[in-house]
Amino acid sequence: MSNIAARLIQLREEKGLSSEELANELHFAKTIIWSYELGKKEPIQSHVNKIADYFGVDVNYLLGEETKSSGISLQHANDLKDYDLYVDDIKLSDEEIDEAIAYIKARRLMKGNMAI
Repeated sequence: MSNIAARLIQLREEKGLSSEELANELHFAKTIIWSYELGKKEPIQSHVNKIADYFGVDVNYLLGEETKSSGISLQHANDLKDYDLYVDDIKLSDEEIDEAIAYIKARRLMKGNMAI
């Protein structure tokens, strides 16, 4: 089984979808998804891009690399040291970023959505 076949099955099952449901979501023929999952056919680049976008993963993840997404886990402003963030065309300071992160964490805690 190819890397993309295994990853496609894994992502589809994590989302609780059948092959047919995924095909409908992506506007593909059912046979396309089946052939990708069985490793009978390699997807064309536009299909790889569409699948990656649908599942919110990096294209390279679908092709077998370890990283599932290109997201960043934020705990402190230092986690964004390689990026400049702007609001209303004004660069955010590290203090503002830390305040925003603290606000989000507090709001989630108040709503009971934060894992403890």
